[in-house]
This record gives sequence, C-alpha cells and structure tokens, in this order.
Amino acid sequence: MANENVSVWTSIPFWRRSAAWVTGFATILLIWLTFDTLGQITMGTDADLKNGVTKRVPGPTVINYKIGYEMSKKRGHEVPTIGEKQPFF
Repeated sequence: MANENVSVWTSIPFWRRSAAWVTGFATILLIWLTFDTLGQITMGTDADLKNGVTKRVPGPTVINYKIGYEMSKKRGHEVPTIGEKQPFF
C-alpha cells in the first residue's frame, strides 16, 4: 500500500502549497496595483490647469469652467479639455 501510485491532483500537500503560492502572488499583485493606481489618480492643481497639464482627476476649481472631451492620439482615448470660465449656475 505504501508504493501506490497516487495522482498529484489528489495530493493534499500539493493543493496546500498551490493555495499558498496563489494567495501570496495575488497579495503582491494587489499591493502593486494599489500603489500604481494612487499615483495615477492624484488630483491636479491650479498650476496644472494654467500650464495645460492634463490629469485624470483635475483640480476642484474646474467646476467653474466649460469641460469637453477630445480624442488624444497620445493616450488613445478621449481626454477632458478645460475651456473658458462659465457661470456656476
């Protein structure tokens, strides 16, 4: 009985090690994606607005400006454009 050919798919240690590796890899991936996303969604400033720097999240002062969307060949999708100043209501 000790020399039985047991499939690796029915081995409990195999699945235990596999679960540990998958969990570790997923944890590292999620941590990396979190820090990557934080850098990409930082809010812009008034200086960025004046210098024409486009950020994914513009500063809060753009609420008083006309906002449109134009296709950007550099980014490959539409990006917001900040136009002239508009009345609030």
